[in-house]
Amino acid sequence: MIILSIPYHGPESLTAIPEADIIEYRLDYCPEPDAIDYSVFSENNILTFRGNDGHPHIIHKMLASKAMVDLDSSELKSIDTATYRDKLIVSLHLRRYDESALRQLLTLECRTVKIIFEAECFSEIAAASRLIASSGRKSVIFNVNGKWVAFQRSLYRHFASEAVYLYRDQSTYPGQLSLLDFRLIHRTGIHCGAKVYGIFGGEGVNRSYSLKAYNELFLQQYLHAHYLPIPVTDPSEAIEVLGWLAERFCLEGFSITSPFKQSLPAAMGLKNVTVNSLVLSPTPKPGFSYSPVTGQYIKYANTDLVALRTCINELRVSPDDRILIYGSGACAQAFIQKLKVLGYSKIYLAGRNAQKVSTMRQSYLQPTTCHLPPATIPSKVELLINCSARLDFPDEPGVLLPHFDQLIELPYHPEQSSSLVSYCRQRDIPCVSGYDFFLKQWEAQSEFFGVTQQI
Repeated sequence: MIILSIPYHGPESLTAIPEADIIEYRLDYCPEPDAIDYSVFSENNILTFRGNDGHPHIIHKMLASKAMVDLDSSELKSIDTATYRDKLIVSLHLRRYDESALRQLLTLECRTVKIIFEAECFSEIAAASRLIASSGRKSVIFNVNGKWVAFQRSLYRHFASEAVYLYRDQSTYPGQLSLLDFRLIHRTGIHCGAKVYGIFGGEGVNRSYSLKAYNELFLQQYLHAHYLPIPVTDPSEAIEVLGWLAERFCLEGFSITSPFKQSLPAAMGLKNVTVNSLVLSPTPKPGFSYSPVTGQYIKYANTDLVALRTCINELRVSPDDRILIYGSGACAQAFIQKLKVLGYSKIYLAGRNAQKVSTMRQSYLQPTTCHLPPATIPSKVELLINCSARLDFPDEPGVLLPHFDQLIELPYHPEQSSSLVSYCRQRDIPCVSGYDFFLKQWEAQSEFFGVTQQI
């Protein structure tokens, strides 16, 4: 059930929205709340007035209407709950998970209880879901805010919630999910047994281009596949989420972004690899290896390297060209190895973290590994590869960075070009933007996932 929350400014706010099963009107947005005509609301509406201190009589006007009424649990003392039990939604909004408060709420006699809290980790979401299921209540709305909002609200039915709150044009509560973003992932419903893909990373996965790219591709191909953002804190949490998903859905392919491109594969039993793509299977397949940690068979790849090679070819980078890689993470390390395999030897390394850069350089000075040039970076390079999302570029080359003839940028922002890309475009310097790099990587990854053709 979809509940669409709308700020109520007056009669002009009344609307019929086919996507919504119920419309909640937030009356506290009305500039003249005492002038509201409550006869215009129906049984398919929820009336909510937060911050009721200056208008205590409004609660009774809402209760006299045909609509359901959402009250904070702290407001119950002012009404006869037994009289209005069949139309009351009692809400508990918490800054963080509180098992004791949830248990108490679940014992209240009312039509529905609503639980909202900011989830710090997946285990809190799972714990709240188990608590609801064990309570025996038939009508519970459970939605989280924070970095897990898109994941949990898209899968709300699988977390013992009968409804999900969304907004259309204007959010009415911090951390809400928009109807547009919900529909992108959820569409007509994420059913048990559906094909599930996703992206593991930090909170930034909620803004990944992959969400739009894959879900729109799935919509064109078949109905029962969904690509989820999975904002984990560490590899053990990622494996916990995988286990939960495997119990309910058919696991397919997963993207891995920073900072887990090495640590998550290692936690699954894949040692000394940098991976951004995983395909899972419950049964043995050619090219797959068994992971006792996940109980799945795994095939892995790094499609960033495919994109890198494509960019190198398009920019016509010569084997004798000097290349500066800015960054000291797993991606930079994988790029060094790939460039060496491709025959490039004049590779320099820089980054914000001087200690990590030094450590990485030393690892390549061992006799058994490829050699890097001296630590001193030349005043000019033919190619700059930026792997760092934290690199800002307010200065001309020669200050923070050397002069460069071409650029490959990896970080991207959904709404604006980076300072490096803007600099290049203003001066007609050949460059591959972060978005362009993503598209090349995504094309290779979707082929690896096996979803570029009709399934």
